[in-house]
Amino acid sequence: MVAQPKPAPRTAQLNMQVLQEARKHGWVYTDEGETPCPPQRVKILWDTPGDLSSYDRGAYFEPLGPAPSESSKSVNGLLLCEGYTFLYRGFEAYYDEERGQWRVYPFPVIEPAPGEE
Repeated sequence: MVAQPKPAPRTAQLNMQVLQEARKHGWVYTDEGETPCPPQRVKILWDTPGDLSSYDRGAYFEPLGPAPSESSKSVNGLLLCEGYTFLYRGFEAYYDEERGQWRVYPFPVIEPAPGEE
């Protein structure tokens, strides 16, 4: 009999799921050509990082957080690409108790209005 690996703690599982989904679906990119953010530069935030006015576009679900814990069932987070200010993107995540895994959904990219670019 092969031992089944123990599931990752909920918070580690969430971080891993968010990063996998972001890479797989190209949620974070560095320019209008949608060049993917290098995986090692994708950063997950649970609090508003301060001034986001230097970014060209982005949106997130309010309120951000709370920072996930082992008992969290839903959280709102923010993805940034460190070193780039083209895009930030929010996401919401829900823990599916039945499956023992997180469901992660990105916030749509908000395009600037004509003349605001």
